[in-house]
Amino acid sequence: MGKGNLYMRFRESYRDSLQGFLLTARMGKFWMPDLNPVLVPLTMIKITKGQIDTLWLQAHANDLMAFGSMQINYRKLHVEKLDKQQKKQGFITWLANIIVRTSNHKAGTIYVERLQDKAIFNYWGKIALSGLLTNIRVASNAKYKKKYEAALKKYQLPPHLLDEDY
Repeated sequence: MGKGNLYMRFRESYRDSLQGFLLTARMGKFWMPDLNPVLVPLTMIKITKGQIDTLWLQAHANDLMAFGSMQINYRKLHVEKLDKQQKKQGFITWLANIIVRTSNHKAGTIYVERLQDKAIFNYWGKIALSGLLTNIRVASNAKYKKKYEAALKKYQLPPHLLDEDY
């Protein structure tokens, strides 16, 4: 979007029948409110203040699901919860700013199941959004890990299928 430097790498395994791939991304300093054009329509959450110092994402994925981690070092985060008319919801915004981390230096877990009828770019966006939500404490790392383990059993996949070397 012309607001920051983003480096992405995509490597696909051509031997894998599930079309496995490794997605990595790195970003330097970035003003978090610049994410609003993407974030507001997806989550009805608006970032009013905050700065990302560094972002690092690594996800192993295939045609069924993605699992990985994202670390975002950010500070001074402030959010607003919006209603359907994109008006600020006062009490929920106040509560959200108590729950959400205002700064972060820990990694968050990524877990997403792929929607087969959507493009790969939608999948990449959901992977990044999953990592963002665990970093700001909207979603739980433990919950994503449990969902990943349940999906491995559901699809009868070995635990290290997503950890292949691409």
